[in-house]
Parts: sequence; C-alpha cells; structure tokens
Amino acid sequence: MGRKWPGPEIPTGGTLLPKDIYDLTIEQIEETHANAGTLMYKGTFRVVEPTAFVGSPYWENFNIGSTDDPNAEDPETWKRSIGAQILGRVIDAALVPRTDDVDADIAAATGQRILASIEQEIETKEGPYKGRVRNKVVRWYKRGEAAVGSATKPAPGTAAALLAKPATAAPKA
Repeated sequence: MGRKWPGPEIPTGGTLLPKDIYDLTIEQIEETHANAGTLMYKGTFRVVEPTAFVGSPYWENFNIGSTDDPNAEDPETWKRSIGAQILGRVIDAALVPRTDDVDADIAAATGQRILASIEQEIETKEGPYKGRVRNKVVRWYKRGEAAVGSATKPAPGTAAALLAKPATAAPKA
C-alpha cells in the first residue's frame, strides 16, 4: 500500500464565482515580484456576501514595475501602471485616504470591506492557463455604492458548474 493522505478532505482550490456584485473583506495585500522580476502586490480577498459563497477567496495581482523600472523606484512608473491604478481603486473603496506611503495605505485597508463586480472570462494569453475560465473584477465599489447580488450555486451545464464538480474516484483495477 502506498503513502496515506487525506485526499477526500483536501480542497480542490478556489471557487469560480458567478457574475455578480460581492461584498469582500481585504484579507491581505502583500508585496512580491512577478515572474518577470517586477514589483507586484498580491491581494487576497474573502467573500462576505452573498451567503452561498461566504469564505470563498478571490485573488488579484497588482503589477507595478516595468521592464525599464522593475522595482518601481520612479514615481512615473507608478503613475503609468494599470496595477497601481487598480490598487488605488481598492484603497479608495476601503475608504482609506491615500498618502505617499503605500505600505501604510495597504495596512489601513487590510481588514476593511469593499464591493467588487466580478465576472468570468476565458484566459487568452499564451501559456499554461490559456483557455481557462477565471474571475476578473470589472469594478471596485465602496460599500453602499452598489447592491450586493444574490448569486447562488452555479446553474447546471455552466462553466462554473463543470469546474465545481467534485472529482470521481478512478475505477478499481
């Protein structure tokens, strides 16, 4: 007999969220580097509402650095960065006044609740994830600016339902 593991109890990963508006808690935003070696912040958010998805994670990467300025030491790199603009929207949605200290702004936003309009899209970039359905935020809101949706479990036959299906055990030989 091979090595034992709690296979049936190990989660299969994140939940693919259906299109809706979600109430999220900012769990953490940490500084890291993208595969290209450029400055990036990785955000982890948790669903608070709708109740069918409470606790589900949503991840967002905020790419800041560029090939010319990998560590984003030049303020102009930050100003041109789409990732920095999106990070600013998250901080604004958390009702945190922006300062010139990104670490302090992130610390103040951590633990706050914000709203996100989340949709599904198919990855089109070449690479290992091409063709995968993934979630994407199309807009961040302050709480009260939009109504939280009422998403329920995915409808049968949808991409979300197919991805949410539990794996079946291989037939015994």
